Amino acid sequence: MSPLIRYPLLWIVGSCVLVMAALSSIASSFADGHYLPENADAFYHARRILDMVATGQPVMQFDPKMHVPEGSWVTWPWGYDTALAQIVRWLGPFHHVDAANRVLMNIPPAAALVAMALVVNIARQLRLSLLNGALLVLGIALLPMAFRLFAVGNIDHHFAEFIWTLATVSAGLWFFGAEQRSPAAGIVLGMVLGSALAVHNGLFILQIPVCLVFGLRWFRGDSLPPPVAARAFAVALCLTTLAVCIPSEPWRRGFFEFYTLSWFHCYVSALVAVFFVLLSTFAASRRSRIVLVLLALMAVVPLAATLRVGGAFVSGNLDAIVGVPEAESPYRLFFTRGALNAMRQISGFLWLLLPLLLLNAYWLWRRRDPAEQFLAAVGVLGLLLFQMQYRFDVFALLPMVLTPLLAAQELAAWRPRLDRRVTVATIAVFALALAPTRAVWSAQWALGNSIAYSSIRSLFPRLAELCNDRPGIVLSDIDAGHWVRYHSECSVIANVFLLTPQHAAKVAESNHLLELSPAQLLAARRDVRYVIANHSVQVSVDAQQHEQPALDALRPTLDPLEQALLGPESALPHEFAKRWEVRTPGGQVYARLYEIVRN
Repeated sequence: MSPLIRYPLLWIVGSCVLVMAALSSIASSFADGHYLPENADAFYHARRILDMVATGQPVMQFDPKMHVPEGSWVTWPWGYDTALAQIVRWLGPFHHVDAANRVLMNIPPAAALVAMALVVNIARQLRLSLLNGALLVLGIALLPMAFRLFAVGNIDHHFAEFIWTLATVSAGLWFFGAEQRSPAAGIVLGMVLGSALAVHNGLFILQIPVCLVFGLRWFRGDSLPPPVAARAFAVALCLTTLAVCIPSEPWRRGFFEFYTLSWFHCYVSALVAVFFVLLSTFAASRRSRIVLVLLALMAVVPLAATLRVGGAFVSGNLDAIVGVPEAESPYRLFFTRGALNAMRQISGFLWLLLPLLLLNAYWLWRRRDPAEQFLAAVGVLGLLLFQMQYRFDVFALLPMVLTPLLAAQELAAWRPRLDRRVTVATIAVFALALAPTRAVWSAQWALGNSIAYSSIRSLFPRLAELCNDRPGIVLSDIDAGHWVRYHSECSVIANVFLLTPQHAAKVAESNHLLELSPAQLLAARRDVRYVIANHSVQVSVDAQQHEQPALDALRPTLDPLEQALLGPESALPHEFAKRWEVRTPGGQVYARLYEIVRN
């Protein structure tokens, strides 16, 4: 089949499958004719984006209404939310938030077309056969880890992280390609890596595979991209990083930390740029190698403290994220949080992660083709990160699906007589790996991807009315923090931002307040005006038409404050005025909203 037909066909088929899969969970974002964010972080993204659309003001970088009374810097950079707000504005104006949400919440499925175009381009660059190209496209499109990124309402930044990861691979293959002789590839790669920082602060790690391959080849004395291409990359990376950092308020204030877009990111990009210029200028010798190592050690000294925190974050040992499901290893999720659920999300590729990592490490060391080495470096980084934390799935998706195909293609080329058997075996491996994921397509999704949110949703319009009249601090569990900020003008003590020392301190403070009795809360925090107490379980009806579970029996498992607020109202101090109550169809008390009214 002609390439002029093959690649457009792969893009059309892959895009259709990916978009259909993304639409399969629309129930988590659409109810009663209204679109809503699909998960907790998406609620906060939506708040920032819709504020920009409504007011025309720049993106909010410091939020005085979260982590009160101090307020908090938003750890996400400005670029992603600004871009989505601009897209929504282009299709406006809007007279109501629901109209804006109809556009905003459908951006992720539309972005799936861009992601699939990059996947197909990578298949083209690698000259995959038609069958292997189809398996790559369908393997990614059918993986829940991939298509859930593009679900309706999932305006969390992860789908953009995946797109920039794919763009890095595509630009890197061009930069390291044997036929490359112009600076254009270096400029494109530098711009991709620099602009990635506007999507998420942590995407500076995409520079690691590029540096690793360039440095490895220099140390070995292997051929490198032409000096003009390397220097073009260095200049493009520095200029793009600077352009991305200038609008960042933490950068303007001189911050140096990895969890806000700050001078840390400028420093890292500058180091990478200098690294490329030096290696493209001086040939490898015993003396130059020693000098380079010494310079690298000196350059890393200012990063020591920040890298120590970053290392704890990547390894999952940071206090704020210990116990958070997405910060756990996929193996731990399999054994502790339900084997069937883990296999549905990750697929049978879970058990190939370590072999695929080792194979990529072998290729990185043994291959001599720079493009192949770069692809192997991407595989090593992505698969290693994913085995540490589930949240790093965006870096592992491509190598997890692509590596078996490259191995099969190499085996077939090495033993042509085994070509048909290799083909059958490859198709069988993909079919078996994807088989456990079928249930995800027909799963019943809770609104907001949360049983608790879908159950207490009716509470928030009432809270919004109260906050418009009498704004104040809302005390709730951290899961409700972003819901409160999205639906109302009230402030929250803590939420599911779990990265900085302040985040950890605020979670501890919120948990402490929930462990108090109502009377103790009145004495401890006079600034708390509203309290939300709720269960977080699914209530269903059994064969005898009885609701299960019995919420009164579960109430002792809640925090002491919630136990009291969901119990007899007569036992509460008179300052607690009930403003809303959520009951199950069977009449059980599921949630209550109280206003603290002081004389």
